[in-house]
Amino acid sequence: MRWVFWGAVLLIAYTYMGYAAWLWLRARLRPWPVLRASRSPTFSIVMVVRNEERWLESKLRNLLQLDYPPARYQIVLVPTDRRTH
Repeated sequence: MRWVFWGAVLLIAYTYMGYAAWLWLRARLRPWPVLRASRSPTFSIVMVVRNEERWLESKLRNLLQLDYPPARYQIVLVPTDRRTH
């Protein structure tokens, strides 16, 4: 039982101190430069709609006014019906 106790103590010590020390040492030995470039990833906005005629126009107008390059995103509408398959 003594080895279980010391194993648990070492695991907890590594969790709180050892891992942080390892990260600090690793950062000092092999630093990675931070890439500071202006990046704007592409993404898609997917809207699954059913019976949304009342709010769809205002929602689309709102999405088209995003402060983001229009060539970097797309809006996809997926209409559904009442039947479930």
